[in-house]
Amino acid sequence: MRLDLGGLHVDAIAPYEGLWRRAIVAFKGGERAYAAAFAEVMQARAPARAVVVPVTTTRRRAAARGFDQAVELARLYAAGRTADVLRKRRGPAQHGLGRKGRLDLRGRFDVREPARVAGLSVLLVDDVCTTGATLRDAAWALRRAGAAVQGALVLATPQRFGHVVVS
Repeated sequence: MRLDLGGLHVDAIAPYEGLWRRAIVAFKGGERAYAAAFAEVMQARAPARAVVVPVTTTRRRAAARGFDQAVELARLYAAGRTADVLRKRRGPAQHGLGRKGRLDLRGRFDVREPARVAGLSVLLVDDVCTTGATLRDAAWALRRAGAAVQGALVLATPQRFGHVVVS
């Protein structure tokens, strides 16, 4: 399904429900075995045509699970065509916030080594698009660094937040 987040187009492989949701939750919990299968589905549905930028998690979360799930997905999805340049700033967590609170959070990402993406077409990759706040914020940081953000690809999105589905 394709979502429009105020000009940022997001392709979601599937709804965040059922077995798909359980597999993603296990992956986010540290179960790496799902990564290759997720990347294969992503490649089949939306072959990478731009440099892929993973929407990184915090260092603390990555350390707790043993890896950064977005980085892992991006590397397997677009081997050799990734730029892991986003860094999450310290600040309030989204967890526990409602839709409005999440959407109000801004400026949570920095682009490390902006020259790596300046002038390039990039595609954001993440596991789940809940409200779209994280993806919009990451896109904003990349655009500030001179990248042309073509959109985002995620494994899933919940139906409950009422995204604008365009196809």
